[in-house]
Amino acid sequence: MYLIVLIDRLRCDFYVYLLINTCCIVTALNMETVITYDEADYIFSVPCKNTFSKFDDIIRSQWNEKLNQNLFRYKLNITKEKFIKNKFYLQLNTDRGVNRRKPSDISSINQPFDPSTFNFNKINPDEKLCSLMHKNRPNDHGKHAVLINVSPLEFGHILLVPNLKDNLPQVLTEEAIKLAVEVILLSKTSFFRFGFNSLGGFATVNHLHLHGYYLEQCMFLEISPVEEVCNPCYQISNFPSKGFAFQIKCTEEIDPIVKNVYRLVKFLQTRNIPHNLYITRGIPFDKTLSNSLLDVLNDELPDYHDSRTRTCLRIFVWPRKPSYGCKDTTDLNVATCELFGHLVIKNESQYESLNEVDINNILEDLTSEEFNAVVNHVSQILTM
Repeated sequence: MYLIVLIDRLRCDFYVYLLINTCCIVTALNMETVITYDEADYIFSVPCKNTFSKFDDIIRSQWNEKLNQNLFRYKLNITKEKFIKNKFYLQLNTDRGVNRRKPSDISSINQPFDPSTFNFNKINPDEKLCSLMHKNRPNDHGKHAVLINVSPLEFGHILLVPNLKDNLPQVLTEEAIKLAVEVILLSKTSFFRFGFNSLGGFATVNHLHLHGYYLEQCMFLEISPVEEVCNPCYQISNFPSKGFAFQIKCTEEIDPIVKNVYRLVKFLQTRNIPHNLYITRGIPFDKTLSNSLLDVLNDELPDYHDSRTRTCLRIFVWPRKPSYGCKDTTDLNVATCELFGHLVIKNESQYESLNEVDINNILEDLTSEEFNAVVNHVSQILTM
């Protein structure tokens, strides 16, 4: 049963709606929505198409409402898009280059939170979509915020801000990883995803947050093969961004896998290695095709993509070269989306000129040396 309670204290109206076939509860007080959930709401098997849960309906409808209220810096306008070799999906979004907020000046991966600079406590309150709370963690009430990203790169681009009022720096925590995993499992579409950029990994705000958005494409890394490093950690195969991969196939695997992902992230943090993380739906590692068969498929790959139900979460972690200082927002800034194969291009000449060789070289150069420096330590890292 899905219970929605809306209380408008200004008008003293009280509405209760009962919707059947779900267990999640949504409550809005003073017109602020709180989404409460538990393990019964997790959805592990989803088709590679748009089928939406009540969670999706809430996020998407409220995001559209904020768009109609002109709360964004620009209206999303992706003027061109294309795939290159079925691995790289390019979008031309010039507004994100010229109309977004000026990025913060980042100088260290462990830079402390600075309340004098921009942070998410300084936003327009109307930019908040809702709060999140697990039913078994009532102390979390009001702590975890979902905001619109006022400079969107795709439809439904949100910011998940764990423990908003705690003023945490952009240093990933185990709690934040688990929260993102739980939230993505509330969605019923394979197109909803989360990403994280560390400081030095193209994070532009030093206040703990992850990016969530709907990318309505079936992507190569959802089905690509992997190679075991040290169970449960694998490495990405047949792709230029060199990184690590984990999978979650059922509720019981959430805690142990999240702990291992965090052990790896913590290792990178303590050694001042910038990194990016991406969470997406996918097929289990033991159900993937071989690299040679994927190469043979090539032109048929999109149809193969579409036919495979996504029955697990894939979590990717990339150690990478640092990028500090203020960013040129019109250039190709390789962050979590780009390492995943979703390239957000901000100027037309670059969109037209980038080719497969260029992209391979850029992604490999950013990740290969740092990956090779870490991979031999994984077995030790996962036992820390």
